[in-house]
Amino acid sequence: MNKEECKHRRSILSNNASVDLIVIGSWPVQYLNGDVDYKYKQDPNFYYYTGIKEQDMVLIIERTIGNKYNSYIFARGKDPKQELWTGKRHGLDELMVDYGFDQAYPLKDVDAYLSSRNYPDILALAHVPDKLCSILPICNNINADMTSLQNIMEIQRVVKSPSEITILKKACAISAQIHNEIGEYISRINVENEREIDGTIMGLMIRNGCQRLAYPNVVAAGKNGTTLHYSDNDGEVGNNDLILIDAGGELDYYASDITRTIHNSGNFTPEQKNIYDLVLKTQTECINMVKPGITIPDIHMKSVNIITLGLIELGLLEGNVEDNIHNESYKKFYMHSIGHWMGIDVHDCQTVDKATTVLEPGHVFTVEPGIYIPSDDAIPKEYRGIAVRIEDDILVTKDGYNNMTVLAHK
Repeated sequence: MNKEECKHRRSILSNNASVDLIVIGSWPVQYLNGDVDYKYKQDPNFYYYTGIKEQDMVLIIERTIGNKYNSYIFARGKDPKQELWTGKRHGLDELMVDYGFDQAYPLKDVDAYLSSRNYPDILALAHVPDKLCSILPICNNINADMTSLQNIMEIQRVVKSPSEITILKKACAISAQIHNEIGEYISRINVENEREIDGTIMGLMIRNGCQRLAYPNVVAAGKNGTTLHYSDNDGEVGNNDLILIDAGGELDYYASDITRTIHNSGNFTPEQKNIYDLVLKTQTECINMVKPGITIPDIHMKSVNIITLGLIELGLLEGNVEDNIHNESYKKFYMHSIGHWMGIDVHDCQTVDKATTVLEPGHVFTVEPGIYIPSDDAIPKEYRGIAVRIEDDILVTKDGYNNMTVLAHK
């Protein structure tokens, strides 16, 4: 992460927030069991404004005379004995030089520093884990406002910079290539269990340059695909099953998010092919809509219309399109949105309202229509348990869009 870009981001945040003091804490360590930690991952806001991946830190941005600002970092500092066990830490002087802070202080001093400030304006507070220090009571006494600051930060974060787009494109390219390899892998062998695919994806992601998965893989065979966030990945795979694979790698803290639906033997039944073709048609037409000036709900309603009409034509819904949309009958088969913002978090910037935000260059979001047919008696037997989702990662450009994951099989 470029030092000057992070300094510029802090300056913009200080101006946008219009408060005297902003506090952002690093993400706390999470424990797998006993004294064994999960692999550490930084809080997305803290990383966005600092570029630092290390734990146990607090960033303070303080307004100064003339609406300028200073940024201070509070950190553990060097500790050779502890570093022998857990790895190298940043020294305080190193943090100032390498990351562009005006001053660096020991973490233990953050309480005293905040207690010494007496501002009439609201102290805007982002996530500060109470395991690090006892500043939460102090902040609460000054009327800390976590929600508004989160929204201010995410409005800034939702438009990606050129450097962010470069990383996102690389993460998407790696993940798309791996989906290609998984498709070829499935075509060569008779997969018997979902975990074969799950483990192969994890290995390929790391081997090809991603530091971790952007989210737990979904490898769902047959009717398991009708569970949207299926995570067991340990079910048997039948020769005639569709396999819904939702998997993306993370590179330098930026996520990708791809879903493909592959047939285990390659021999689609007519009903599976009908649903697959309907989802692919929907996704293609929705992606082609993307350009500055429209909203994600505009695209979503396009998907609802195409899917609803298609389900009526296949005999899975009755009546006309308008009534089925008004009554939300289609939600029995298509119950989620067309997509979500994507960036440092795979479901990025969730406080930025998709309904009112007009797309502009630099926005990145997913387009992921799906149809999930329950196994109930009201459904023709041949369609029961069919699940298809197709998902790509789309960058809005000044002229339209860039599908960053188009290389993956469809």
